[in-house]
Amino acid sequence: MQSLQPLKSQQKFPQWRTIAADLVLLGTPQTNVLLFDQARGGLLEREKEVQVTYSPFVGEYQALNLIASDTASLAMAWNEAAR
Repeated sequence: MQSLQPLKSQQKFPQWRTIAADLVLLGTPQTNVLLFDQARGGLLEREKEVQVTYSPFVGEYQALNLIASDTASLAMAWNEAAR
């Protein structure tokens, strides 16, 4: 993360700004602040373990979200993403 977003938007979330790069985020909204920021902004679907969000923090850059609470779930999510 670099900072909060420099301009206030109509949407309250996501509020964090990251480096200008595509991201791979691991964890859950309870353990990863960037996943939490997307979840409270309504960008993440509850039932999916692998999701792509478009321009959540910096325009033109995507985030691959692997949502898992433990190593076994993370491996399953990664294998699903690799398909």
